[in-house]
Amino acid sequence: MAEKTKAELGFNHIMIDIEALGTQRDCVIVSVGATRFNLSTGKIESKKYWELSMREQQQKGRTISADTVQWWSYQSTSTIMALQSNERKPILDFIKEFDQFIEGKCFFWAKGTNYDLEIISDLYRLYEQKPPFRYSKWVDARVYYFIGKYFGILPQLENQSAHNALEDATFQTKVVCAIHAAMQKHIPRRNQK
Repeated sequence: MAEKTKAELGFNHIMIDIEALGTQRDCVIVSVGATRFNLSTGKIESKKYWELSMREQQQKGRTISADTVQWWSYQSTSTIMALQSNERKPILDFIKEFDQFIEGKCFFWAKGTNYDLEIISDLYRLYEQKPPFRYSKWVDARVYYFIGKYFGILPQLENQSAHNALEDATFQTKVVCAIHAAMQKHIPRRNQK
């Protein structure tokens, strides 16, 4: 009997967050954080963090926004220090590792799919790689945040390390799973066949 994949074991949700030097699809990505989780149980199976080569991206024509750089200059010292890391991963190495992390049939979450997932997809296309996720599998975490706020079930959690891609992905996963758990208590599930 074949061993089940992580996705088949219920860990078929991936939360993705990026930090970037712009808001356009072709902006330089500073870092990517991702969690693999089970939406029904709230358990995070694994996490991964990548700091991408900004110089390589610029050489390939990706852009930097002066407004975004100015915005970064007002962030915490630890956040700014992360921008200055020398441990930057070549883009094709990142793509290979990212593909391995997200293997299986998964749903891809982001707090704004038109930002994080679009920018990563654009990076893949620049390197002549097939984008790693289909739009039909994108889930916008902002919908859950809206439901949580509207129905008074938004958890009172605090993100201690905002603007760190892995910390943000982890925090967003916890919020989405807490809201999902609250909804499960009040919405009966249909029998799955």
